[in-house]
Amino acid sequence: MHLSLYAISLLRKKVVNLVKIKYRYTLVRYVHILGKKVTKKLTILVRVEPGCLGPTGKDYVEDFCTFANPVFSRIREQALNWQLVPRYDKSLDEVELQLEGRKLTPEQAEKYLSMLDTSFTEISEDIGNKLSICIDKFFEAH
Repeated sequence: MHLSLYAISLLRKKVVNLVKIKYRYTLVRYVHILGKKVTKKLTILVRVEPGCLGPTGKDYVEDFCTFANPVFSRIREQALNWQLVPRYDKSLDEVELQLEGRKLTPEQAEKYLSMLDTSFTEISEDIGNKLSICIDKFFEAH
């Protein structure tokens, strides 16, 4: 198996022991993650409660989600897909992480996010910050 100099330099920065990597697929996938060229993007589904938009939030929560989706799509866009939808069903989680349409457990999501040098806590903070900014901008525009 031949590695490019770029791949070797990436691995030297992140991996202590190259001998343990046995399969080419694993190595290629790992290099892509380190190089931020992730082929499988993690989808973060954010369910927005109408109440966060005020007492009449139900009337325009769908418009808000349409307004905020482009803003969120720029957050870590090389590795994450974002989807904002209204949260009409309180039994569903506010934030759900999916990979190729499958819901991830918190442990699986944390493992995937750690390969991207981030954590669920950081992502949650990004969500909170961006939501508050988007809410302000949404009301300024409407």
